[in-house]
Amino acid sequence: MGKADLKVTDLIDLKIGDFIRYEFRDELGLCTYTGEITKVNLKTRLIEILTFIGTIGLLTDDDTELYHVKTKPKGWAKFKKKSTPKKKKLPKSTTIKTQSEQITDLIKNNPTKKLPALLKQAKKEIAGNPQLIESQITLAMVRLNR
Repeated sequence: MGKADLKVTDLIDLKIGDFIRYEFRDELGLCTYTGEITKVNLKTRLIEILTFIGTIGLLTDDDTELYHVKTKPKGWAKFKKKSTPKKKKLPKSTTIKTQSEQITDLIKNNPTKKLPALLKQAKKEIAGNPQLIESQITLAMVRLNR
C-alpha cells in the first residue's frame, strides 16, 4: 500500500472516475487490480473498473480491501487515449436500388420515349450487360402497359 492510498470504508465514498486498488488473497497469494471506476451499484455492491487488461466487475463484501489511489497508474494516459476510439460520423444511409428498379424508374420518368431511346439512355445511366438491360426494359414496359 502506498503512503497516499486511503482505505475505502464505505461504497458511498466511491465516484465514477476515481482510481482504486482492489486487493484479495487466494491460494496463489496476494492479487491486486488498479483501475478507474466506470460503474458503482450500491444495491448489488458491484463495482466495475477499467484496468490495463480490460473492464473488471468486482462484487464487494466486508472482506474486500479497496483503496483510493491518489496517482494514476504509469502509462494510463497513453492507454486511455488508445482505448477510447474517436466517434466517427456515419454517412446518411441511402437505399440502393436494384437494376430492375432503376429501369422501372427510368421508364416511369420518360413516358414518351420508345424502346431504342430508353435503351440508349439506360446504357449511359445504368451499368450492366446491354442484352440484360434490353430484356428488363421490355419486361418493365409490359408490366407498365406501354
